[in-house]
Amino acid sequence: MHVVHNAALQRLGAFAELSAGDWHETMAVNLLAPVAISRALLPQLQQHHGSIVHIGSIHSQLTKPGFTAYATSKAALAGLTRAMAVELGGRVRVNAIEPAAIATPMLEAGFAQSPELKAQLEQHHPTGSIGTPADVARAVLFLLDPANTFLNGCVLPLGGGIHSRLHDPA
Repeated sequence: MHVVHNAALQRLGAFAELSAGDWHETMAVNLLAPVAISRALLPQLQQHHGSIVHIGSIHSQLTKPGFTAYATSKAALAGLTRAMAVELGGRVRVNAIEPAAIATPMLEAGFAQSPELKAQLEQHHPTGSIGTPADVARAVLFLLDPANTFLNGCVLPLGGGIHSRLHDPA
């Protein structure tokens, strides 16, 4: 038995302008829903030596203005991944993927009015492209593979090399 937590909610805005409701909704979807679902399914996951994969975000470590609530929720999800892996040990493997830009409806909607910015984002990745949902699916399948018994507590960056790129004006 396997569980993949792929929910995401982005309440974007300046830190000082985010409401308590924005924070609560973001944490409810991005962190507390995976907690509740994992707890509810834990007996079956343990019985079958199952695996959990959280879909996080590059924003857990590398973010930008306006993403404070989202980045915080995804950083907490990475912490949850590591803590669950330690606590559940050999009974349930828990890993995460932290994608950079992936061509999802959420990303496409964000660039609907400015395709030139999307093109810049593509070129910003060392691969010269934005990732695809299929890229994420392949990473999920790798983490779920029951042959990977020693792969536990991994937070895998999936970013087309952007995690390694230095951004400075020189």
